[in-house]
Amino acid sequence: FNDTDYSATRDTESPLLAQKLQDKKLSAYTPMSKLSEDVLKSVVSYEEQLSLLSYAVSKHNENLEKIEALKIEFDRQNKRLAYEESKQDIDAFISLSEKLQNAKEALPNLKKELQGTNSQIESSDTRAKDYTIAVDLLNQMLGFVFLSNRLQVELTEGNQYIIKNNNQDVPKERLSTGEQNAIAMAYFFTTIFNGKSNSEKYSQEMLLVVDDPISSFDAGNKTGMTTLLNAQFSNILKGNKDSKVLLMTHDFQVAVMFLKSKKNITGEYDDNGKSESFLKLENKALKPTYESYTEYYSLLNNIYKFGFKGSTIVNENLIGNQIRRVLETFTSFLFKSSAITTDDAFLNQVPNDKDKAYFKHFNMWFALNLDSHRTSFEDLTNSFSSDEKRKFARAAIYYIIIMQRRHIKCYIGKEEAKEISRQIQNGLQVI
Repeated sequence: FNDTDYSATRDTESPLLAQKLQDKKLSAYTPMSKLSEDVLKSVVSYEEQLSLLSYAVSKHNENLEKIEALKIEFDRQNKRLAYEESKQDIDAFISLSEKLQNAKEALPNLKKELQGTNSQIESSDTRAKDYTIAVDLLNQMLGFVFLSNRLQVELTEGNQYIIKNNNQDVPKERLSTGEQNAIAMAYFFTTIFNGKSNSEKYSQEMLLVVDDPISSFDAGNKTGMTTLLNAQFSNILKGNKDSKVLLMTHDFQVAVMFLKSKKNITGEYDDNGKSESFLKLENKALKPTYESYTEYYSLLNNIYKFGFKGSTIVNENLIGNQIRRVLETFTSFLFKSSAITTDDAFLNQVPNDKDKAYFKHFNMWFALNLDSHRTSFEDLTNSFSSDEKRKFARAAIYYIIIMQRRHIKCYIGKEEAKEISRQIQNGLQVI
């Protein structure tokens, strides 16, 4: 129902009313005459139609509101349906987002763990390499001690050491005390050099303390252990000028032996056998010891002190025998013979003809009276006066220094060697 339909009905059903309305439009301010009954019916009919129209509009509007509500509900239902359909994916997305965040937070720690693991792997590889190097160095040192590959150490796959004696496995309990100590000493040096390059092994300052290292060795292996220790001591002392080696022993000859090694290593020679590096423990106090390093050293110094210093400590009745023993030892090492030589090479170093004649006489006298089976010269030198015995002692020292000046320098002293050489150049008036 619309306005067009209403106008058509109005015009057809009430022409009179229409006329009245038209007249009113033309004379808006003129009161209308009383409407006829037909006009009133038309008005009533119009109002009824208008009411119906209003009702229809109201219903239409209600339907529009319902439609809008339905649209809203449909939209809500569609969203709900979409949510239900996507819920699994959404939950998975939320879960993955949470895991991603957790992973981002854990990443720094994981990187640190990875670095630690890589370091451990590198360390393991280095240790495995070090183990191999250590075994090689260990066996090299054992070879120095025993002068053979008889006793060796091998490394298992589990980085465990096993000991082999002549290629046969041997438990450590079956090793001798000397063998155990040799392995311990070699292992000790191996561990302190662990992880260091050859150039770094001895370059750092070091204090090495060794307590009675070879007391448990027999004579043969003692030499090998001494060789090993001397080599290590030499490397340590030469590698860093501030490095120190402290050797403690109950064996005097061992101390003397290593003191000689120290001289060879450093090139320093102590006068008169005195060494601040050679200390002896007496009555709970350490004191420099001036004891003779060897019997030969003692005898040679006795002869020097008797002949040049007028020492009365030496028994004159024994001096001849001491001279014989010293000259025998000296010439044996020098010439592989106990005979004294005064050939031209020797005599050319004696500047005075009178002194040359004396040494020829000295040589002849010594050759005629030397007998390696005799126990002494006592029957010969006892016929000498005290002055002649001292001359004879000086002649022995002169002979040695002419043959090898450094020998006197090392065994008696630098200044003493200089003075004796000066006397030779000025003529041996003391003879």
